[in-house]
Amino acid sequence: MVADQGRNAFLFFGEDGRLLQVRKVVEDGPVLDTPGSPAFRGGQIWFTEYRAHRVRRITLDGRQT
Repeated sequence: MVADQGRNAFLFFGEDGRLLQVRKVVEDGPVLDTPGSPAFRGGQIWFTEYRAHRVRRITLDGRQT
């Protein structure tokens, strides 16, 4: 997973490096707003959205926690 600030999205890649998905919305949460680089901790993804002034935590399947 890579943050793409130009698209306001996360890009998900397969193990072979192919782009699998572009996600602009986190389930149960607002649309992404310039997401920063994700950090993986304890089976969850943490990232900042500096224009929205928030830190978010989501599960690997995209649900906000």
